[in-house]
Amino acid sequence: MTAFVLRERVGPWRWTAVLLGFLGVIAIAQPSGEAMPAIGVAAGLGAGLVVAIVSFQIRDLSRTETPIACVFWFSFFGALLAAFLLPIYGSAHGTREWLLLFSIGLAGTIAQFLITSALRFGQVATVVVMDYTTLIWATLYGWAIWGHLPSASMWLGAPMIIAAGLIITSREHFLSRRVSPASALDESATRDIQGT
Repeated sequence: MTAFVLRERVGPWRWTAVLLGFLGVIAIAQPSGEAMPAIGVAAGLGAGLVVAIVSFQIRDLSRTETPIACVFWFSFFGALLAAFLLPIYGSAHGTREWLLLFSIGLAGTIAQFLITSALRFGQVATVVVMDYTTLIWATLYGWAIWGHLPSASMWLGAPMIIAAGLIITSREHFLSRRVSPASALDESATRDIQGT
């Protein structure tokens, strides 16, 4: 979508990484098997579409707004929409629940600020592919906190997701270190001027 909506150049390395990461997600979800019902797969794909749209909007807004302003307004309007459900599902909370909610809110705000900053300085296709790693973190938390061991499909899909992230990261690192011919000419011209 970044190639068509934002007119960003998405080369074969990034296409390969995105495809590999997506195949890893499919291997984990097993949409045709019993590991995840069809409604779960549909919800996951719908969430992915929403994340992509929001990422485009954040990328566009970050040209004129600061990351903290983007996070504030995103949270403000999200809270307004969620407030409609408050009379239906709302209930009183104890001290423990308030502390948990505060911790989740603080962690979510910091995470959203970092993602917004990344989208401001990086390309959407590069930043969003890293979102695949949430499956890995969820697996680690499930094992460490609840003792839930990953299924065989997780062991198949997780390395594909990790490989996608490594491909993107190494490619971006390579491209950032590469010197363009124009800048090389500018540097040699600067050295000539300084030398005379």
